[in-house]
Amino acid sequence: MNQQKNILKVYEEIETNQIFGAPEIERILKCSTSTVKNVMKKLREMGVVEESKGKYTFISDSNYVKKVNEVGAND
Repeated sequence: MNQQKNILKVYEEIETNQIFGAPEIERILKCSTSTVKNVMKKLREMGVVEESKGKYTFISDSNYVKKVNEVGAND
């Protein structure tokens, strides 16, 4: 599964105000720790999540799908 699909799947599974971290992404994607780290890094780089004490929430007004599509264009 490519990175764009992974990020979209995480976004679809996690609600905007829901707090999540690596264990939730691993459960959603059924993937390795290294894939989880790469997805988390990309989410931070895209600026679509807020971090607090190692946990994350999606920023509600972040033009998320547009940013994910830009990731796909760059892969």
